[in-house]
Amino acid sequence: MKQATNFMHNLRRQRGMMLIEALVYISLLGVVTILAYTTFHRCMIETRVSDARANVISVAIKAGEKWRTDIHAAVQAPEELRMSDSRELEGMRIQQSDGLITYQFEGDTLYRIDQETKVRILEDVVSSRFYPERRSEVSGYRWELEVKGEREEYKEYDHLFSFLAVPQTP
Repeated sequence: MKQATNFMHNLRRQRGMMLIEALVYISLLGVVTILAYTTFHRCMIETRVSDARANVISVAIKAGEKWRTDIHAAVQAPEELRMSDSRELEGMRIQQSDGLITYQFEGDTLYRIDQETKVRILEDVVSSRFYPERRSEVSGYRWELEVKGEREEYKEYDHLFSFLAVPQTP
């Protein structure tokens, strides 16, 4: 009889240990799940930030390449639209064989205006400056562009770009 009682006591004790072990495993699983979710959430935010930055960079580079193409296709020296009493240019008129193209900075938006349309090529522009650039015997233009980050809540810094272009005909 005493052996049967000891056996039952040991069996209950083993069941108790199993329950405690199960609770420990459940707790560990909860901790691992929380850590995994936190890491996943952080990765998702960083992916959005990277995507927004890549979009800003892509749009700015396309605008810069378009500007370079327009400057290169100029049939005469581009006309500078100056700010009052400043070396800096707020815009530029480019005469091409098929018409006049104007780049103009208004508010926080940069426009490319041809004879038929006014196209917004960049938004959230902090500054856009065109400078005449002279190097040895070559005259060209430099466009310095500063664009805000795409989403304000993810913004760490503005994006800075500098483009150089030389007209085909001086």
